[in-house]
Amino acid sequence: MLNGPSPRVAIFTAYFTPAEKAGGPVRSIDNLVKAIAPNTNLFVITSDRDHGAAERMPEVTSDTWQKYFGATVIYLSRKSETLGALRTVIRQLRPDTIYLNSLFEFRYSILVLILAYLHIIPFGTILLAPRGELQEGNFAIKRTRKRLFLAIGKSFGLFRGIQWHATSQDEAEDIVRMMNVSADNILVIRNLRTESAHSDRTNAEDAEDSKLRVLFLGRVSKEKNLAYALRVLLKVCRRVQFDVFGNYEDAEYLDDCRRLAAAQSANVQVTFHGHLPHSLVTSTILKYDIMFLPTVGENYGHSIVESLLAGTPVLISDQTPWRNLERQQIGWDLPLRDPAAFTRVLESYGNEELPRFPRVKVQDYARELFDDRKTLAQYVARFSLKNHGYSRHGLD
Repeated sequence: MLNGPSPRVAIFTAYFTPAEKAGGPVRSIDNLVKAIAPNTNLFVITSDRDHGAAERMPEVTSDTWQKYFGATVIYLSRKSETLGALRTVIRQLRPDTIYLNSLFEFRYSILVLILAYLHIIPFGTILLAPRGELQEGNFAIKRTRKRLFLAIGKSFGLFRGIQWHATSQDEAEDIVRMMNVSADNILVIRNLRTESAHSDRTNAEDAEDSKLRVLFLGRVSKEKNLAYALRVLLKVCRRVQFDVFGNYEDAEYLDDCRRLAAAQSANVQVTFHGHLPHSLVTSTILKYDIMFLPTVGENYGHSIVESLLAGTPVLISDQTPWRNLERQQIGWDLPLRDPAAFTRVLESYGNEELPRFPRVKVQDYARELFDDRKTLAQYVARFSLKNHGYSRHGLD
């Protein structure tokens, strides 16, 4: 398992395929694994449970290495998610690169950083992807706890010597601002997209009646800002079908959203559908006129990308990497400080004032925008190198 000339890469992530309920980060790592596995000795260390679940996923075997698209994956049980167990795994693997898929996740990021700080594990480089956690809107949620962790970590040098992975220039600027690191120590490569099914659906199929079909696809959480979307809908006078697909992770926030849904006028119908399996995402998106996702911050936004690739325009905040959408006639990126702007789009889309965007045009532009050939080459180049010019830390 450990022989051969290829560089050794160990990815630590709290959730991995077949987990689905953690959203975009699972797809980000799944796409990365499939991209770099042929050029590396790739290992994934993850949990045997899905997000919010207490029981092991039935598709996996706990605490045993198993193959996945050329990578070797271990799904750790709760009893194995300890400092000692992680130390043993890293000592066995002796990776050239340790890749962490979060800054604030305790089991699969902070514990590994502590092991590296104590110099009791062997590795070449740590590459850490905050996945939008340092973006202003996301950081504001549980801000005090996060600020305390960063202050303690910086004072002890917990982050000294690590490299950072940003998936957009905006995220790179967030890392420089929050972590006081040089831009030269940040690798900027955007996420790889998930392949989506092709759609031949035309606008004629959308125009059967005057009702606007609107989709929200994302975790029901403060980060995804469903409550904001529901407040916007309170001001809409036309007929709207608003369907919410997403895992519920905050009972209090979900209750707030249900109250806002119940307060809607008779012209707005809100339905909570719960978790949507990823295999059904594209076929579901095709049923709607607009995806409405006024997120407080995204470093990528897999749902946004999948909607555009399916030909469905998106109504999003300006806190994502995807800007100037209206100019390209593929959607709108609006400031959250102006909810009336969101209302105007929902009120007017499809009439003479704001004609429908042709689905084919949305698809064609999205395919060009999200062409991953260059991105794939960048990932392969980065992870195909051994030691990257760094001295090996820890044990020899």
